[in-house]
Amino acid sequence: MQTLSYGYKKPEPGDTGDSFYPAMSDNMQSVNDHTHNGTNSAPLDAGGVTVSSGSWGAVLGSPGIYEQVVTLPTGFTFANVTIWFVDTSEKVINLEYQYDSTNSFKVFTNYNSQEYTARFK
Repeated sequence: MQTLSYGYKKPEPGDTGDSFYPAMSDNMQSVNDHTHNGTNSAPLDAGGVTVSSGSWGAVLGSPGIYEQVVTLPTGFTFANVTIWFVDTSEKVINLEYQYDSTNSFKVFTNYNSQEYTARFK
């Protein structure tokens, strides 16, 4: 049995049920308990793009709705990315967004004095 970098166990040829099943049970517990903190699993990148409070523009014909174009980081395209937004306290906020181009999207809000961070995966 080979132990990998975050403690997961990888079976090797010749491993039998006596070692395989306890290792599989340990792996299931590790998957259940992981936190992406860099100790028990790979860390998640907390980077993102700031959606500045000073850059909102009014949407013509929609009073009280504001928009902003956000450029995706290098390596992402609108077709292959998952996008979510957090406020300044890292609380997830559900904002509407839509395709603008292969490498950008428009995000909308009704609260134009708020700054957000767009996160990508």
